[in-house]
Amino acid sequence: MNYAVMMAGGAGTRFWPLSRQTLPKQLLPIGDDQTLLARAIGRVAPLAPAARVLIVTGEAIAAPIAAAFPEVPAANIIAEPLRRNTAPCAAVAAKILLDRDPDAVMALLPADHVIRKEDELRTLLAAAFAVAARSDELLTLGVKPQYPETGYGYIETGDPLDEENSRPYFRVAAFHEKPDAATAQHFLDSGRFLWNAGIFVFRASVFLRAVAAAMPDLAAAVAEIDGCAPPEKIGAALARLYPALAPTSIDHGVMEKVRNILVFPADIGWSDVGSWTALRELHPADPHGNVGQGDFLALDGGENTFYAQGGVAVAVGVEGLIIVHTPDATLVARRDDAQGVKRVFEEFERRGWKKYL
Repeated sequence: MNYAVMMAGGAGTRFWPLSRQTLPKQLLPIGDDQTLLARAIGRVAPLAPAARVLIVTGEAIAAPIAAAFPEVPAANIIAEPLRRNTAPCAAVAAKILLDRDPDAVMALLPADHVIRKEDELRTLLAAAFAVAARSDELLTLGVKPQYPETGYGYIETGDPLDEENSRPYFRVAAFHEKPDAATAQHFLDSGRFLWNAGIFVFRASVFLRAVAAAMPDLAAAVAEIDGCAPPEKIGAALARLYPALAPTSIDHGVMEKVRNILVFPADIGWSDVGSWTALRELHPADPHGNVGQGDFLALDGGENTFYAQGGVAVAVGVEGLIIVHTPDATLVARRDDAQGVKRVFEEFERRGWKKYL
């Protein structure tokens, strides 16, 4: 059976002041009036309906997620007691699914990305499900790069192997960490490299064997979880096990260390919505390059990015800014320092301004 696992534990600190500790990016309506998590669940419903969706999230937002998605069984909302990156998240989900269904094939999906070509995503996921179901391969979707991005990891493709659903797939030659500008340009020029979107498909049993080979400590820990137990017992097991787990990404912990990986090149209109500047990919610009969501007004200025909630955001005579207005906080930052917004959380914690976190 096919399942979808939504990784929904991120904090989304780069989206302050809209995002907060109890309202992270995946629960925000960025791009349209649906939350990112709702879009993520909805787009895979034809392949994995809500009854076969697992949401792995943090304890602080598990209850709001359960309330927002009553169609997802309560036993399928897994609350991590600590943030430990994507390798533990994936391994825990795989163990739970394997206990419930020895033939489980799982798609591991970020819950906070935007995908504009949803039909194409479903075509590729269906192809990956089919290959994974009949093989001992791990599969991933690699996004065809549009420019030499230094903020993403890359997947280097090897030999072409075959097609599924008329979509070609390749052996993965290597995973590469975020490159410098010159290396990113080389990756783009070569035509052999894809952006790593963090989308994976595999049989739960095959992935857990890969975890055992690459991260034996993690494999030993998740082996103690009984995926068929009541949610409170699974929660107690996670509370006992998570403090000893090292925070590790699935790429660094597993994928970079194993060889049985295939990749489907994907043209799916993907954005990781990594900062406020991502709104520029999701909305059309006015003649002066101003882009926004909500009510905003730009006079005698251009190349600004707006988000307005509960009011209007207005800019006069300024260029290249991010301007975000919410009922209790306002952010103004340079567009070229969008990633620096995450420092706001650190400074608020230092000052003890918890009401704004």
